[in-house]
Amino acid sequence: MASSNLPTGKLVVGPDTAGETITDRPGRRVTLLTDTEELALTAFEYGPGERGASPHVHSDHSDAFLVLEGELEITFESGPLRAPAGTLVLIPRGVVHSFGNTSDTAVRFLNVHAPSCGFGDYLRGQNPGFDQHEPPPDGGVDPANVVVRTFDIGA
Repeated sequence: MASSNLPTGKLVVGPDTAGETITDRPGRRVTLLTDTEELALTAFEYGPGERGASPHVHSDHSDAFLVLEGELEITFESGPLRAPAGTLVLIPRGVVHSFGNTSDTAVRFLNVHAPSCGFGDYLRGQNPGFDQHEPPPDGGVDPANVVVRTFDIGA
């Protein structure tokens, strides 16, 4: 019998699971889809005005957002980026960023932390030492290093 090449971890979404609901309240739904050492994949739904994390930086991992529906605003030291559906934003280590929904309609997006650095446990309130830090005095890595690509996702 062939062995599986799937990574071992706490949660990998398959055909028989929809992930782990972290938050489910009006205007905010957070579902952890994959939680392995290699990466954490999370689905977010934010209503109008819903904010994510305040400005922060990651030292040991990269962060990525794929907007599925609506428009997500990701703010850098250089200013805001409005990312409509079909936009992939890859944020390297050291780039200060925050995010939220500043539009008047809901936004759905996927968020990837790679490696995960325990992001799943952080969402569960079980990892206070997660790799999320206050912006450094020097402003961090230049936001020009952020990669932005757009795709036609049929939204």
